[in-house]
Amino acid sequence: MRGVVVGAVFSLLAAVLQIGVGGIIPPPPPGEVARNALPVAPVTPPPVAGIAEPCLAKHPFPDGKTLPQVHAQMQRVFGLQLTGDGWTNPRFRPLVKIVWQSLDGINCTPFMAQIKAKNDGKLRLHAGPTRSWAWGDYGLTRPGAVTLDFAKMITAHQQGDDGRITRLLIHELTHVLHKDRNAAPAYWKSFQKLHRAEGRFSDYGYGSSEVMAEVVGYYVARCAKDNPYDSADQDAYYAWAKKWVFNDVEFGPAPGTKPSC
Repeated sequence: MRGVVVGAVFSLLAAVLQIGVGGIIPPPPPGEVARNALPVAPVTPPPVAGIAEPCLAKHPFPDGKTLPQVHAQMQRVFGLQLTGDGWTNPRFRPLVKIVWQSLDGINCTPFMAQIKAKNDGKLRLHAGPTRSWAWGDYGLTRPGAVTLDFAKMITAHQQGDDGRITRLLIHELTHVLHKDRNAAPAYWKSFQKLHRAEGRFSDYGYGSSEVMAEVVGYYVARCAKDNPYDSADQDAYYAWAKKWVFNDVEFGPAPGTKPSC
């Protein structure tokens, strides 16, 4: 008798649940489920090269490809002209990867688009020796091109400072960005005023051109050793780069807080 009662109870519960699903309690409208769902945590990209908080990767580095294949793919996906033997020299593969990840790490900002717009839609990166002690330059070794001296730059990688490579890359690209400074655009007037008030930023460079390149380079490469933004004293330069160059995108914590790299 007890088994019969228990069975009847379960049958009744099943009937109630069935009615609840499609009868007395109608299912919610399609959009209601999405509105009432628990929020999904935003995706936080892991650090790459010298960037503590990069943009979400659009083009992950193709680790399984040969360097000639990487060279061809890199030109295509980033819209670059890559010249020089450094891009296909196996010794410099770590540097090729850092340059790739650095460019992809800023893909959610207008930085590269602005540079190309000021350079007739083109940008040439040459991986070869510079004509001086410098690890890189814009227009000095090869007119109209950013030259990256991988034979010198590999030293930073060997010393565990990949952030220096990222910082150097962004530094030289910033020289392309402000190539129109003689026309006195608004961003340049703003920076000159800030530079007069704040003075020198890093251990390199005194004039506004070099200081701006350092301000922007270290803004991206927050993992670079001895980054001036590790000090809260540089918050004015930080705020300028955030507003005028990167459209409020940040690559690490506020000045005064060291990032997790």
